[in-house]
Amino acid sequence: MTDLMTEDRPPSRAAIDEPQLRATIDRLQSEGELSPADAERLRAALPEVVAQSGYILRHLGAHLTIGVIFAFDVVPLPLGSLARGVWVLSSRLYEQVRGTRDRARVHSLTVLGVSLVPFVGYFAYLIPLRTANAEAAFLYANHVSYRRSGQSLSVYLSRKPRWMQRLVRWTVSAETPPS
Repeated sequence: MTDLMTEDRPPSRAAIDEPQLRATIDRLQSEGELSPADAERLRAALPEVVAQSGYILRHLGAHLTIGVIFAFDVVPLPLGSLARGVWVLSSRLYEQVRGTRDRARVHSLTVLGVSLVPFVGYFAYLIPLRTANAEAAFLYANHVSYRRSGQSLSVYLSRKPRWMQRLVRWTVSAETPPS
């Protein structure tokens, strides 16, 4: 993990609620997505992952909050996607003005581009997270998928177009955690 990911302020509650993340691990194990050994390894690493991923998780939490806000939008426009894009751009600008280049890089053009894609955009901040910790990216990708669709990421993606499957798998980097 890098110092970049450590944050004095706690990230969004929705993104770091350890009992919910443990429930995600339990569900992945019960559905056969994780072996018992991998599940135990993720459970053991969870406090450290949450503590060291604060900055990026706060932005992931913001994207989830944007999803909740626009979940019942009756206007046939991609307002959630646009809001996520504005979030990424404004966060990058804010960090550049503050002179924190490492944090500004978290809000890269790649993160911006992915954030603009419907549904896939919720996973955009997993790109910088996977660079620091691929297991954390796997866990949060499934956590987001369960929250948004009630299904693990692999089950959810199995019913989506191939382009979306490829984009999400590239964003997360893998469907199973590295051992």
